[in-house]
Amino acid sequence: MPDVSNYLRARTLVVPRSPCTLADIRARIGVCLKASRNNSGSIYFGGSDVNVTGSGYELLPGDMVFLQVDNAKVISMISVLDNDKVSYYVV
Repeated sequence: MPDVSNYLRARTLVVPRSPCTLADIRARIGVCLKASRNNSGSIYFGGSDVNVTGSGYELLPGDMVFLQVDNAKVISMISVLDNDKVSYYVV
């Protein structure tokens, strides 16, 4: 099996109830976000102005989306409830 460690970076983040950005990781293709299916509420992602009242895209528990960006740090997130998680990988 080929070593993909130079091409794939995976992380899990407990998303706070105030906006946060993902880690500064350069992407060759983009970033895949997946909300934990054990989450109790929604997580919103978008630009630096993301909020839970309409600015951002909603991830329901178990939802997944791929974003074609050149760095993970351009994605901001906010959670409706405490302790909800998003896993993401950067390729």
